[in-house]
Amino acid sequence: MINKAFENGEEKYKERDFEGAIMDFTLALERDPGNAEILYQRAMSYFHLQKKSLALIDMDSALEMQPNYSFRYSSRAFMRDAFGDVLGAIQDYKEAITLDPEDAISYNNLGILEDKMGRRTISQGYYNKADNLMDITSNPEMKQMMENGSAINYDRELPKPDVTKVEVPATFWSVLRKIVTTKQGFKELMTFIKSGFKISD
Repeated sequence: MINKAFENGEEKYKERDFEGAIMDFTLALERDPGNAEILYQRAMSYFHLQKKSLALIDMDSALEMQPNYSFRYSSRAFMRDAFGDVLGAIQDYKEAITLDPEDAISYNNLGILEDKMGRRTISQGYYNKADNLMDITSNPEMKQMMENGSAINYDRELPKPDVTKVEVPATFWSVLRKIVTTKQGFKELMTFIKSGFKISD
């Protein structure tokens, strides 16, 4: 059962009260110190406040608790890239793909990072792999967004694992596919991306 402090933290996060969310997630961790999901949520709160060291410490700890969960690596990769650690982000995206070979988002974001490094041929290979996995060639809007180099981070949009369990979903991509293959889910996803990954009220 999720403790009340965790639920309060999630609500404050949705309201973009990141300082308040951190306080609640810290309290939640006192009650459940081995919970990787709470650490992840607090890491994302620190991230939005540009508290690099604290964000990475929590993200590293969450990853140590769930080393076989690809989403932990792709989340840290997005964070590392945002903080200017392109090589670290590339390494994490590659690890995410090793754990989940159907993770189209990690392939896309790897393509963006390889572009940053000037390795166009390699980046194109990653873009092609993402396209094939997502089958987005018939969706011009999503395809253009990827080709324009918009890194995709579904922070807070994807369902997270049950925090009372240690096991993780079969694959990260299987959850995302359910979202993008329904008309309403895809519409909400595009709105979220265009808003700069902000949660609507």
